[in-house]
Amino acid sequence: TLNRNFHLPAAATLVGVPPVHVQVELRSTTQPSHCIAEPNQVGWIATRGRHVMNGYWHRGTHSPAIPVQREQKESSPWLVTQDLGCWDEMGRLYYCGRASDVIRTGSESVLATEVERVLEQLPWIQECAVVGLPHDAKWGELVCAAIVLRNHHYDDNNDDAQSVLLD
Repeated sequence: TLNRNFHLPAAATLVGVPPVHVQVELRSTTQPSHCIAEPNQVGWIATRGRHVMNGYWHRGTHSPAIPVQREQKESSPWLVTQDLGCWDEMGRLYYCGRASDVIRTGSESVLATEVERVLEQLPWIQECAVVGLPHDAKWGELVCAAIVLRNHHYDDNNDDAQSVLLD
């Protein structure tokens, strides 16, 4: 039976079930050798199979453009990507964003894309971009949003928008 209380991160996009010839694991973001099997836990997407490349043309096996972590486990290497994902209860993979989009604030890790999707649901926001800005040793980064308001909602005295955004 399915757990009806199962909730995916708001930023998750369904990828699906990996094909038979492709192996996919989720790795802990704090312990990359630890595999995550439980639903709704976000981790690095790791994959192996014939589809995994050895490197970029004329760049060798390690390209400075995209940091990849390869490890020898069993017979073929795993490619640990910088992509974040989670499983649902039916074994489907969801893409949750890039590891570089994670904002570390206090003891929390916040996905910038998740905050963006929540903000873009507000009627007065047309689009936004969320980033982490350096703060201090205690908080690490502050979650900051650059927001484009919808034309018909633009008002310097919009108390609703100011109260929601400042909270």
